[in-house]
Amino acid sequence: MAIVDVVIVAYKNADQLKKCLSSLANQSCEHAIYVADNGHDRETKSMVEALFPEVTMEAMNGNVGFGAASNLAFSLGTSPVVLFLNPDTSLRSEFDLQACASLLESDGCIGLVGAKLVTASGKLDHACKRGEPTPWRSIAYAFKLNKIAPKSRLFSGYLFGWIDEDSAGPVEAINGAFMMATRTMLASLDYVFDPRFWMYMEDLDLCRRVRERGLTVWYEPTVSVFHAKAGTEAGRRGARTTSAFYRSAMLYYGKWYPGAKRARPDWLVLMALLWIRSRMADRQLKQEIVAA
Repeated sequence: MAIVDVVIVAYKNADQLKKCLSSLANQSCEHAIYVADNGHDRETKSMVEALFPEVTMEAMNGNVGFGAASNLAFSLGTSPVVLFLNPDTSLRSEFDLQACASLLESDGCIGLVGAKLVTASGKLDHACKRGEPTPWRSIAYAFKLNKIAPKSRLFSGYLFGWIDEDSAGPVEAINGAFMMATRTMLASLDYVFDPRFWMYMEDLDLCRRVRERGLTVWYEPTVSVFHAKAGTEAGRRGARTTSAFYRSAMLYYGKWYPGAKRARPDWLVLMALLWIRSRMADRQLKQEIVAA
């Protein structure tokens, strides 16, 4: 029986998915792989069937988004540990899936485990260890105030800049490109990922709900994973996904910062900033649709 179910959501990125699945093939730990295909492209389907026949591939009814596709793939498995993995990641040769799963199983206070994500340039993907994106933290990050004082709790709260990238420990949020949890914990939630988030912010929302349960979100830098980033967007964020990012951000703050908190100046400034950027992104998307 598999110990770990690996859930991957693919969208027209056969080459990167191939690298990701190849890196998993080197793991001695028993695991099962479930790929939810949001892209419906023949190249991805043919590649998986020819090279990785052991992988269960499920075609979605259109591009339903990351969260909804992940939830469906999650429901197909039965293993006690689940790893949500982006198709633009690849596990390094020294990566030990069993050791990562054992960390979860040895400490019942840990709800989620995230890896150290390293980009193509060899730099840390800072989203792999971060804080709750409060309105002030988001404003400071948007205006790059964290660069003034990278380790400041005032200016670098979103990136948890005071925590060294090689120091293991609790953080407030990790990246959806690599998230490991027990099936029991995930099944106890109303849903794994809130399907209202088509793309972006669903990982932050999950981390928030796990912390609300009194569980720890754990950053484990001894587990290092390559992350190409924007793997489903040909190396860049397209107009549609940019628009989706701002819609998801506004949904997130509406969900977690209701009522009196909305009267705070930092919340009002952030909402104005998101609204302006959202309108700009929507305008760009409409222009691309017309041009096509």
